[in-house]
Amino acid sequence: MGWGRPSLARPTEPPPKPSWADDEARKKLYGIELAKHENAFKAACELFEDTSHALWASHHWIYDPVVIASKDLYSEAINLKLLDREQLARKLLDFANEKAPNGFPTVDAKDRLAAYKLYAEVQGFIGKVELNNSTNNYYDNRTMAIRLVKPKNDKLIEASAEEIQPELKPIAGIKLVSAR
Repeated sequence: MGWGRPSLARPTEPPPKPSWADDEARKKLYGIELAKHENAFKAACELFEDTSHALWASHHWIYDPVVIASKDLYSEAINLKLLDREQLARKLLDFANEKAPNGFPTVDAKDRLAAYKLYAEVQGFIGKVELNNSTNNYYDNRTMAIRLVKPKNDKLIEASAEEIQPELKPIAGIKLVSAR
């Protein structure tokens, strides 16, 4: 009610629940799609052709226990833990050193050698160089350090940019301490 006019909008009741609102199978499918997309509306759009149905489901099913359980089960089934470099190296060594109860190796000699070679490549001892050094396991020697030292004589060195820049004359009294 604003502007001195009576409100034209009538209070309405919330829309009734759709007929499929309590369908457990659809809720489970929605949970799986929610695990894939992480966006509630996009997940609902994958399940429903009608946008209004998808909107209703994304607002009302997001906290439903059946949906959450389905999402968690799907996430656990899909979420396989990947090995890092050290874990892979450990598995390769375990494979190569595997022995039977009588003390003999269970793996053929050529397979053991292949496992040792792959281990050496994974650790970086031989062969292929790793292109993705995102783990910061390398030393980057492309650095430059500037160290300012006091000159032997205590005279101040004064020079203007116009004197130095055209011919790039060296400034007297500055010496190179070390080059890395």
